[in-house]
Amino acid sequence: LYRGRQRAFSGVIVGALTVQSIAFITDLLMASIAVPVMIDPVFGTRVHLLRWCEWTPLAFLMTFLTEGVGVPEVLSKAQRKKNKGGWKATLGRKKKDDDYREDDNNNNNSDKSQPDMSKSTHILTAYSNGLAQGFSTLCGLIFPFCPGLKSWAFFMVISFLLFLVIYYRLKCKIQSHRRMAMGSSVDEMEIYNRSLLSLKLLGTCTFLWTVLVCTYFFSTVGPTVFPSLYGRVDVNALTMTGECTMDVVAKVLYMFIIVDVHDQVFDQSARAERRLE
Repeated sequence: LYRGRQRAFSGVIVGALTVQSIAFITDLLMASIAVPVMIDPVFGTRVHLLRWCEWTPLAFLMTFLTEGVGVPEVLSKAQRKKNKGGWKATLGRKKKDDDYREDDNNNNNSDKSQPDMSKSTHILTAYSNGLAQGFSTLCGLIFPFCPGLKSWAFFMVISFLLFLVIYYRLKCKIQSHRRMAMGSSVDEMEIYNRSLLSLKLLGTCTFLWTVLVCTYFFSTVGPTVFPSLYGRVDVNALTMTGECTMDVVAKVLYMFIIVDVHDQVFDQSARAERRLE
Protein backbone atom coordinates (compact mmCIF):
# COMPACT_ATOMS: atom_id res chain seq x y z
CA LEU A 1 0.00 0.00 0.00
CA TYR A 2 3.02 2.29 0.11
CA ARG A 3 5.19 3.46 -2.75
CA GLY A 4 8.29 5.14 -1.33
CA ARG A 5 7.22 7.93 0.98
CA GLN A 6 4.00 8.56 -0.86
CA ARG A 7 0.99 6.84 0.61
CA ALA A 8 -1.06 5.08 -2.04
CA PHE A 9 -4.57 4.66 -0.64
CA SER A 10 -7.92 4.25 -2.34
CA GLY A 11 -11.55 3.71 -1.42
CA VAL A 12 -11.40 0.04 -2.38
CA ILE A 13 -8.48 -0.49 0.03
CA VAL A 14 -10.41 1.28 2.79
CA GLY A 15 -13.39 -0.97 2.09
CA ALA A 16 -11.24 -4.10 2.08
CA LEU A 17 -9.50 -3.12 5.32
CA THR A 18 -12.94 -2.51 6.85
CA VAL A 19 -13.92 -6.05 5.88
CA GLN A 20 -10.72 -7.46 7.40
CA SER A 21 -11.05 -5.39 10.58
CA ILE A 22 -14.65 -6.43 11.24
CA ALA A 23 -13.78 -10.08 10.64
CA PHE A 24 -10.76 -9.85 12.95
CA ILE A 25 -12.71 -8.15 15.74
CA THR A 26 -15.48 -10.74 15.44
CA ASP A 27 -13.05 -13.65 15.70
CA LEU A 28 -11.29 -11.97 18.63
CA LEU A 29 -14.55 -11.45 20.52
CA MET A 30 -15.71 -15.01 19.88
CA ALA A 31 -12.38 -16.35 21.15
CA SER A 32 -12.07 -14.16 24.25
CA ILE A 33 -15.52 -13.49 25.67
CA ALA A 34 -18.91 -15.16 25.97
CA VAL A 35 -21.07 -14.37 22.93
CA PRO A 36 -24.76 -15.11 22.26
CA VAL A 37 -25.40 -18.64 21.01
CA MET A 38 -28.81 -20.02 20.05
CA ILE A 39 -30.04 -23.43 18.98
CA ASP A 40 -31.37 -24.06 15.51
CA PRO A 41 -35.04 -25.11 15.88
CA VAL A 42 -34.86 -27.71 13.09
CA PHE A 43 -31.46 -29.39 13.40
CA GLY A 44 -30.61 -28.51 17.00
CA THR A 45 -27.13 -27.21 16.18
CA ARG A 46 -25.50 -24.11 17.60
CA VAL A 47 -25.97 -20.76 15.87
CA HIS A 48 -23.37 -18.11 16.73
CA LEU A 49 -25.28 -14.86 16.33
CA LEU A 50 -22.17 -12.67 16.32
CA ARG A 51 -20.85 -14.51 13.28
CA TRP A 52 -24.04 -13.83 11.32
CA CYS A 53 -24.03 -10.21 12.49
CA GLU A 54 -20.59 -9.98 10.90
CA TRP A 55 -21.46 -11.79 7.68
CA THR A 56 -24.64 -9.86 6.89
CA PRO A 57 -23.10 -6.39 6.28
CA LEU A 58 -19.84 -7.85 4.92
CA ALA A 59 -21.71 -9.91 2.33
CA PHE A 60 -23.21 -6.70 0.99
CA LEU A 61 -19.96 -4.74 1.18
CA MET A 62 -17.79 -7.42 -0.45
CA THR A 63 -20.30 -7.95 -3.26
CA PHE A 64 -20.68 -4.21 -3.81
CA LEU A 65 -16.91 -3.74 -4.02
CA THR A 66 -16.66 -6.67 -6.40
CA GLU A 67 -19.29 -5.26 -8.74
CA GLY A 68 -18.04 -1.70 -8.31
CA VAL A 69 -14.61 -2.53 -9.67
CA GLY A 70 -16.17 -3.11 -13.08
CA VAL A 71 -17.97 0.24 -13.19
CA PRO A 72 -16.64 2.16 -16.22
CA GLU A 73 -14.65 5.26 -15.38
CA VAL A 74 -12.95 6.36 -18.58
CA LEU A 75 -14.23 7.00 -22.11
CA SER A 76 -12.82 5.52 -25.25
CA LYS A 77 -11.13 7.68 -27.89
CA ALA A 78 -14.22 7.58 -30.06
CA GLN A 79 -16.45 8.65 -27.18
CA ARG A 80 -14.12 11.50 -26.16
CA LYS A 81 -13.91 12.71 -29.75
CA LYS A 82 -17.67 12.49 -30.08
CA ASN A 83 -18.28 14.42 -26.86
CA LYS A 84 -15.47 16.96 -27.28
CA GLY A 85 -16.90 20.43 -27.69
CA GLY A 86 -20.49 19.24 -27.40
CA TRP A 87 -23.09 20.60 -29.80
CA LYS A 88 -21.20 23.88 -30.24
CA ALA A 89 -18.37 22.13 -32.05
CA THR A 90 -20.72 21.05 -34.84
CA LEU A 91 -22.29 24.46 -35.48
CA GLY A 92 -21.32 26.09 -38.74
CA ARG A 93 -19.61 22.96 -40.05
CA LYS A 94 -21.06 20.27 -42.21
CA LYS A 95 -19.76 16.87 -41.44
CA LYS A 96 -17.73 15.36 -44.25
CA ASP A 97 -17.89 11.82 -45.53
CA ASP A 98 -14.38 11.17 -44.19
CA ASP A 99 -15.58 12.11 -40.70
CA TYR A 100 -18.41 9.62 -40.88
CA ARG A 101 -16.06 6.85 -42.02
CA GLU A 102 -13.59 7.69 -39.25
CA ASP A 103 -16.30 7.65 -36.59
CA ASP A 104 -17.62 4.32 -37.87
CA ASN A 105 -14.15 2.79 -37.75
CA ASN A 106 -13.52 4.11 -34.24
CA ASN A 107 -16.88 2.87 -33.02
CA ASN A 108 -16.32 -0.57 -34.56
CA ASN A 109 -12.90 -0.84 -32.93
CA SER A 110 -14.05 0.35 -29.52
CA ASP A 111 -17.37 -1.45 -29.23
CA LYS A 112 -15.78 -4.65 -27.96
CA SER A 113 -13.68 -2.82 -25.40
CA GLN A 114 -16.61 -1.05 -23.80
CA PRO A 115 -18.88 -2.51 -21.11
CA ASP A 116 -22.38 -3.38 -22.18
CA MET A 117 -24.07 -1.16 -19.60
CA SER A 118 -23.86 2.49 -18.63
CA LYS A 119 -22.21 3.66 -15.43
CA SER A 120 -25.54 4.25 -13.66
CA THR A 121 -26.72 0.76 -14.65
CA HIS A 122 -23.48 -0.75 -13.34
CA ILE A 123 -23.90 1.02 -9.99
CA LEU A 124 -27.53 -0.08 -9.72
CA THR A 125 -26.46 -3.65 -10.44
CA ALA A 126 -23.75 -3.42 -7.78
CA TYR A 127 -26.29 -2.27 -5.19
CA SER A 128 -28.90 -4.88 -6.17
CA ASN A 129 -26.48 -7.81 -6.13
CA GLY A 130 -24.96 -6.59 -2.87
CA LEU A 131 -28.39 -6.30 -1.25
CA ALA A 132 -29.33 -9.75 -2.52
CA GLN A 133 -26.31 -11.33 -0.84
CA GLY A 134 -26.79 -9.24 2.29
CA PHE A 135 -30.43 -10.26 2.73
CA SER A 136 -29.57 -13.86 1.89
CA THR A 137 -27.06 -13.86 4.75
CA LEU A 138 -29.54 -12.08 7.03
CA CYS A 139 -31.83 -15.07 6.77
CA GLY A 140 -29.11 -17.11 8.51
CA LEU A 141 -29.46 -14.76 11.47
CA ILE A 142 -33.24 -15.24 11.45
CA PHE A 143 -33.18 -19.07 11.43
CA PRO A 144 -32.77 -19.60 15.21
CA PHE A 145 -35.70 -17.24 15.89
CA CYS A 146 -38.13 -19.19 13.71
CA PRO A 147 -40.91 -20.80 15.77
CA GLY A 148 -41.19 -23.91 13.63
CA LEU A 149 -40.31 -25.83 10.51
CA LYS A 150 -42.58 -23.87 8.15
CA SER A 151 -41.15 -20.45 8.97
CA TRP A 152 -37.62 -21.88 8.93
CA ALA A 153 -38.19 -23.44 5.51
CA PHE A 154 -39.68 -20.18 4.21
CA PHE A 155 -36.60 -18.15 5.11
CA MET A 156 -34.33 -20.93 3.82
CA VAL A 157 -36.01 -20.76 0.40
CA ILE A 158 -35.73 -16.95 0.37
CA SER A 159 -32.06 -17.16 1.35
CA PHE A 160 -31.36 -19.79 -1.31
CA LEU A 161 -33.06 -17.83 -4.09
CA LEU A 162 -31.25 -14.62 -3.20
CA PHE A 163 -27.93 -16.44 -3.09
CA LEU A 164 -28.50 -17.78 -6.62
CA VAL A 165 -28.33 -14.20 -7.90
CA ILE A 166 -24.55 -14.30 -7.61
CA TYR A 167 -24.42 -17.21 -10.09
CA TYR A 168 -26.49 -15.25 -12.57
CA ARG A 169 -24.20 -12.24 -12.17
CA LEU A 170 -21.14 -14.44 -12.65
CA LYS A 171 -22.61 -15.83 -15.86
CA CYS A 172 -23.36 -12.30 -17.11
CA LYS A 173 -19.84 -11.11 -16.31
CA ILE A 174 -18.26 -14.07 -18.08
CA GLN A 175 -20.34 -13.45 -21.20
CA SER A 176 -19.69 -9.71 -21.11
CA HIS A 177 -15.94 -10.15 -20.67
CA ARG A 178 -15.72 -12.64 -23.52
CA ARG A 179 -17.22 -10.03 -25.85
CA MET A 180 -14.56 -7.51 -24.90
CA ALA A 181 -11.21 -6.93 -26.59
CA MET A 182 -8.20 -5.50 -24.80
CA GLY A 183 -7.77 -2.71 -27.34
CA SER A 184 -4.65 -0.73 -28.12
CA SER A 185 -5.04 2.47 -26.10
CA VAL A 186 -4.35 2.82 -22.38
CA ASP A 187 -7.98 3.72 -21.70
CA GLU A 188 -9.27 0.63 -23.48
CA MET A 189 -6.79 -1.64 -21.72
CA GLU A 190 -7.79 -0.22 -18.33
CA ILE A 191 -11.46 -0.91 -19.04
CA TYR A 192 -10.57 -4.46 -20.06
CA ASN A 193 -8.46 -5.00 -16.92
CA ARG A 194 -11.22 -3.62 -14.69
CA SER A 195 -13.64 -6.10 -16.19
CA LEU A 196 -11.17 -8.97 -15.72
CA LEU A 197 -10.41 -8.09 -12.09
CA SER A 198 -14.10 -7.71 -11.30
CA LEU A 199 -14.71 -11.13 -12.84
CA LYS A 200 -11.90 -12.64 -10.73
CA LEU A 201 -13.31 -11.13 -7.55
CA LEU A 202 -16.84 -12.31 -8.28
CA GLY A 203 -15.59 -15.77 -9.21
CA THR A 204 -13.60 -15.97 -5.97
CA CYS A 205 -16.58 -14.87 -3.87
CA THR A 206 -18.91 -17.28 -5.67
CA PHE A 207 -16.60 -20.26 -5.19
CA LEU A 208 -15.70 -19.56 -1.55
CA TRP A 209 -19.24 -18.72 -0.51
CA THR A 210 -20.49 -21.88 -2.20
CA VAL A 211 -17.97 -23.87 -0.17
CA LEU A 212 -19.13 -21.97 2.92
CA VAL A 213 -22.75 -22.89 2.21
CA CYS A 214 -21.75 -26.53 1.79
CA THR A 215 -19.83 -26.32 5.08
CA TYR A 216 -22.90 -24.86 6.78
CA PHE A 217 -25.14 -27.69 5.60
CA PHE A 218 -22.52 -30.29 6.49
CA SER A 219 -22.17 -28.96 10.03
CA THR A 220 -25.94 -28.60 10.56
CA VAL A 221 -27.47 -31.45 8.57
CA GLY A 222 -24.55 -33.87 8.90
CA PRO A 223 -25.01 -34.83 12.58
CA THR A 224 -28.75 -35.38 11.99
CA VAL A 225 -28.31 -37.52 8.89
CA PHE A 226 -25.25 -39.36 10.25
CA PRO A 227 -25.74 -39.86 14.02
CA SER A 228 -22.48 -41.79 14.20
CA LEU A 229 -20.64 -38.45 13.95
CA TYR A 230 -21.53 -37.72 17.57
CA GLY A 231 -19.10 -40.37 18.75
CA ARG A 232 -16.28 -39.43 16.38
CA VAL A 233 -16.13 -35.63 16.38
CA ASP A 234 -17.18 -32.80 18.64
CA VAL A 235 -20.40 -31.87 16.88
CA ASN A 236 -20.88 -28.75 18.98
CA ALA A 237 -17.53 -27.40 17.79
CA LEU A 238 -18.05 -28.51 14.18
CA THR A 239 -20.02 -25.40 13.23
CA MET A 240 -17.53 -23.02 14.82
CA THR A 241 -14.55 -24.76 13.21
CA GLY A 242 -16.06 -24.77 9.74
CA GLU A 243 -17.25 -21.18 9.89
CA CYS A 244 -13.96 -19.81 11.22
CA THR A 245 -11.85 -21.74 8.70
CA MET A 246 -13.83 -20.64 5.66
CA ASP A 247 -14.15 -17.09 6.97
CA VAL A 248 -10.36 -16.70 7.25
CA VAL A 249 -9.67 -18.33 3.87
CA ALA A 250 -12.27 -16.19 2.10
CA LYS A 251 -11.02 -12.92 3.59
CA VAL A 252 -7.36 -13.67 2.83
CA LEU A 253 -7.95 -14.59 -0.82
CA TYR A 254 -10.28 -11.64 -1.25
CA MET A 255 -7.65 -9.27 0.11
CA PHE A 256 -5.00 -10.61 -2.26
CA ILE A 257 -7.18 -9.80 -5.28
CA ILE A 258 -8.23 -6.43 -3.85
CA VAL A 259 -4.57 -5.39 -3.66
CA ASP A 260 -4.21 -6.22 -7.36
CA VAL A 261 -7.35 -4.22 -8.07
CA HIS A 262 -5.90 -1.26 -6.20
CA ASP A 263 -2.61 -1.44 -8.11
CA GLN A 264 -4.22 -1.84 -11.52
CA VAL A 265 -7.23 0.47 -11.22
CA PHE A 266 -7.20 2.88 -8.28
CA ASP A 267 -3.53 3.71 -7.65
CA GLN A 268 -3.18 6.98 -9.55
CA SER A 269 0.63 6.99 -9.41
CA ALA A 270 0.82 3.48 -10.89
CA ARG A 271 -1.68 4.44 -13.58
CA ALA A 272 0.38 7.51 -14.46
CA GLU A 273 3.53 5.38 -14.75
CA ARG A 274 1.79 2.97 -17.11
CA ARG A 275 0.61 5.86 -19.28
CA LEU A 276 4.16 7.15 -19.57
CA GLU A 277 5.59 3.80 -20.66
